[in-house]
Amino acid sequence: MIHEHEATQYASAAMDFPLADHEERWLQAELADCPVCAERASAYHEQLRLLRRLPVMSASDATRVRITQAALSGRADTRSPMLLVLAAALLVGLLLALTVAAGAFLRDDNQLTLLDPTLSPSIGPSVDSIASPPASTPIPPPVISRGEPIPVDSVVEVVASDLRVRSLPAVSAESNKLEPFLQPGDRLFVMSGPVVADDYDWYQVVPIAGTSRLAEELPSGWIASADHDGTPWVAAAEPECPDPVDIEALQMQPLAARIACFADEPLWISAIVQGVFTDGCAGGPCGPRPWTGAWIARSDSKRLGALNYTFEVAVDPASAVVAADIGTEGLTVLHGSFDRPDALGCGTDGPHPAPTFADLVACRGLFVVDDVRAGPPFGRGSIVTSVTDGLRVRSEPYVGDGSTMYTPLLGGGTTLAIVDGPVLASGYTWFQVVVPSVPRANNGLLIGWVAAADNDTGQPWIGPADRACPNPDELTVALLSELTKPPEIAGGLACYGAGTDVDGTALTIRGRMTPVCAEADQVDDRDWIGLGAMKLIIEADGATVEAVPHPRLALPFGCNSPPDETMYEVDGHFDDPGASLCVSDRPERAGSRSFDYRISEFRCRSTFVVSAVNASG
Repeated sequence: MIHEHEATQYASAAMDFPLADHEERWLQAELADCPVCAERASAYHEQLRLLRRLPVMSASDATRVRITQAALSGRADTRSPMLLVLAAALLVGLLLALTVAAGAFLRDDNQLTLLDPTLSPSIGPSVDSIASPPASTPIPPPVISRGEPIPVDSVVEVVASDLRVRSLPAVSAESNKLEPFLQPGDRLFVMSGPVVADDYDWYQVVPIAGTSRLAEELPSGWIASADHDGTPWVAAAEPECPDPVDIEALQMQPLAARIACFADEPLWISAIVQGVFTDGCAGGPCGPRPWTGAWIARSDSKRLGALNYTFEVAVDPASAVVAADIGTEGLTVLHGSFDRPDALGCGTDGPHPAPTFADLVACRGLFVVDDVRAGPPFGRGSIVTSVTDGLRVRSEPYVGDGSTMYTPLLGGGTTLAIVDGPVLASGYTWFQVVVPSVPRANNGLLIGWVAAADNDTGQPWIGPADRACPNPDELTVALLSELTKPPEIAGGLACYGAGTDVDGTALTIRGRMTPVCAEADQVDDRDWIGLGAMKLIIEADGATVEAVPHPRLALPFGCNSPPDETMYEVDGHFDDPGASLCVSDRPERAGSRSFDYRISEFRCRSTFVVSAVNASG
């Protein structure tokens, strides 16, 4: 039956006219005490909400005239009141059924379109179609509440199960249903929207992360942000941005995530750059982009292995960057940005139109370089020194469980020989070093990876070797002995090796020489520095230096000649090219000298090679 409580009459009136403050307080108190009244009031509001979803259909002029005349004449409708009640009930029931069906459109195969998306969202009658109400009882025009629009270039997270992605922003046969469904926790980058159609707000999205799938396995396209009743299907989320920003982190990010995290924010990124430089994009490998270059920024110059991360970069033709700056295959620090404003030139209106939506995403997610600076001036073969106390040596060039932390920690001033690198990982620039002052078992030395600088402050942890080197024109056996004796056996290499001012120029010392011959099974002509037939002991004033004769050198004495007191003028050098063949850890030598070949090479580079001998009296 119909509940006749006075509160229901006020609730019904409140739908059309504002109540006074005391009436509103009285109504709320009555509804709190009367559950039936509260239920009836809620039903009134639900009916009004459903009626407001109907499209606007303006009455013709003739109909307006007839209604006005009927109202002024005071004629009553002679139709049965019961028939009017039944008609209204049927209409409400139809509206409820249609609303329930519409709520499932994005998650089932129903292609029915309830509302014409071209109709105006305003459902109230036009001002000139009805008589104005009295000023004391203003009637606010009804509106459809869709919530705040989702900002373009923001990130959202799916909060509903089985959210459908479509090829077009519509529920129609032309809008393909893409697979798989999105699930709660999937994260999306908003490229454009909203587009209002079929009573939904549609947004064009690109997946940047899946709950149990890779972003590449999820479809890109259009989603509806909420159900017809306002129940959200996605919610705003913060992008998950890497810290620190390095090549490893960037390679792991989908292109759209780079746009969300960095927009057009300028960045400095360390990289080893390789590739082919081109002057323009027409038909080139850079594709539909308004920039030059086809460069690959790498984390490891070896180009192989699990630690070698990569991502593509381009060069801004308006900058002063040239091929010689960027394509050195050495450590370089690149300045540039993602999502350049001119990336929109990849769109259909630009000079380099993007043929697909994916091309536009790739264009905005490309790092465009506009400046370059040199990285740390260290490379393979350099002799450096630690400039901080407590420098850690690791077995692998990254921070993680698979990278063993070696002991001891190195103090400031420790000499290091770089034998490999750089490698960029875990936010650091790594170099593999031999530490000549830290011995290991079986005639070995400590070898491992050290980080060049603090990744937060940029404070360097290694620097150029700070060593007082004797004038090469005044070199003596005693001075050379101080440079080459343990534990600092790399002094001769640091002062006079490749990359120094001497770099191959002959060094001259005077002293007596004693040959030391190798055993027959130790001789290896290929490794004449490490396992050659003879070594020379050069002595003067109680100091000695161990040297190796060059294979092409004709000595004035034989392998088994007895020592004599002849003083010789000896020319020689460090860092002989033959050191690259010092691989004394070959399997057949494992029983006698088994250690890393890089240590063997370092030892041979640090050996004084005699190239000329002249008797001086």
